[in-house]
Order: sequence, then C-alpha cells, then structure tokens
Amino acid sequence: MKRTVKLDDLFGTEEKYATFHDASLLALQVDYGTTTLTAEFDVCVGKPNADERADRERHRRGKLHVSGLILWALSPPSVLEPHPEGPLWLASHVLLKEAPTGGGKQLAKNLGDDLIAAYWFFNDLNSFAYCFAQGAKFEWL
Repeated sequence: MKRTVKLDDLFGTEEKYATFHDASLLALQVDYGTTTLTAEFDVCVGKPNADERADRERHRRGKLHVSGLILWALSPPSVLEPHPEGPLWLASHVLLKEAPTGGGKQLAKNLGDDLIAAYWFFNDLNSFAYCFAQGAKFEWL
C-alpha cells in the first residue's frame, strides 16, 4: 500500500495554520551516503483570516528532515535570466501522483510501496522537483 503523506501534515499541532504553500527554501543539503535530505524553510504560519496583516503574514523557520532518500531531482530552470539572490519560492507542492507533469505521473505509477513521494514547484525558477523517500519529519527552529 502506498503512503499518502502530504507535506503540510508534517507540521503537527504547534502552528495551526502552517503551510508549505509560498514557503521560501533557504538551504538544502543532500547526503547520498546517509540517504538523507535536510531542507530549511521559512514557512507561513499566519492566520489567513486575521484582522491584522502582521498576524496573517507571520512566518517561522523550520527544517524538513527526509530519511531513506531514494531520489531528489530538480529540473533545469526554464527562465532565461539568472536567479536573483535569496531563497527559492516554493509555490506548489502536491503528492507525486497529483503532479501536473507527465514525468511525475509516470514516476508515481512506477514507485514501490510504502514510499513518500512529493512534487514541488519553484516559481522563481519555473522549475519542479521530485523527492522520494522512506520517511520525513519536520522540526521548528
């Protein structure tokens, strides 16, 4: 049976409104020797319907720890200008089987059981990424 773990489900209950949607990827470390990936994000945790703008746009840093990494792949950017300095904008994230790319859908069909499979889209690069792993957890900083 395939697992369907959504990234937002990893936040737990500490930040009720946390979402990876429009998060900023600050740092990424892949260690193929230990089959781990660690990604530091600036995550929106604000209450969407709050009266005050500051309450709606509150952010908090945290790390996504992926274990049993099988694949991490980032497509080449499809923008012609160089990326400006600063973090990458994670505009979309879905289960791999929901990926809008043909390659993503085919990979999802070919995956083994009991894997976490995610599709990420980085808007400022106009580029997508695939991540397959055996486990993942999130830690607030």
